Formats: sequence, C-alpha cells, structure tokens
Amino acid sequence: MDFVAAFSAALKTLDHNGQQQLPLVTLVDCAAQLGLQSVAVSYVRQFEFADTPLQQAHRISLFHGLGYSDEAFRLSYAALDRFPNDIYLTQQLGEMQMCTGFTDDGMKNFSAFSSRSFYEEHRGGMRDNGWNFNRLWEGEAIEGKRFLIIPL
Repeated sequence: MDFVAAFSAALKTLDHNGQQQLPLVTLVDCAAQLGLQSVAVSYVRQFEFADTPLQQAHRISLFHGLGYSDEAFRLSYAALDRFPNDIYLTQQLGEMQMCTGFTDDGMKNFSAFSSRSFYEEHRGGMRDNGWNFNRLWEGEAIEGKRFLIIPL
C-alpha cells in the first residue's frame, strides 16, 4: 500500500468535507504507519462523533490507534460513565487495557463482547436457529468437561 498517497488523499477529502468517517480512518491508519500522528489527531479532535456508544467507541479506537492512550482512556471512562455496561465501550476498554499491559482487566472487559449476556441482548435471533448460549464458556471450571478444538 502506498501510505503517502492514501494519507494525501484522505487529507484532501477531509479538508473538503471533514465529517466523513472512512477518510478519517484511512488518515489515522496511514498516520500511524508514517509517524504523522500529530497531524491526524487534530482531525480526530475536530470530527463530530454522535453521542452513541458505538460512535464513542470508534472515536476512542482512533485515539488509541494514534498512540494517544491517555486521551483514549480518559474518553473511555467518560463514555462508560454516560453509557454504563455498554458492550462496545467495554470491549474497547478491554482491548486498550490488554495493549497497555493490564492483561487481566483487559481480558475480562474484552471478553464481554463474547459473553452470554452479549448474545442474549444483541444476537437473540441465533437462539431461534439452535444456538445454546449457556454453552458459551465464561471462566467456569473446565475440569471434567470435553472440548472440540477446531484449528483455523
């Protein structure tokens, strides 16, 4: 990939219309590769994210992707104060915690995205197709259990 060309194209697009998410993500990804995080962060700060959990999680991930971990954590905790127990914000926090060495807390928070409660709330239709959410492992003792391991 030509990061310089993609970075330039994203800048041009954002300078014309700064409220487009795809060029913003492209800008952040390229900036991280090119060492131009300080250029991209100003665009992320100017972007008007909707005040929804998913949009706030996206905003946080962009700051984290640029290496602005302190700002990402501050935004994450503020968003979780507004949207307690939101699955997307919790998962985003867990990912950041794992990346910054807080593995135990990170695994706990990240795994919320694949928890029974997540599937019940967000994927209830799967139950109608035969899924048994109670079979999802959530840290229970595995002694005496059988597992099927499928290599990918």
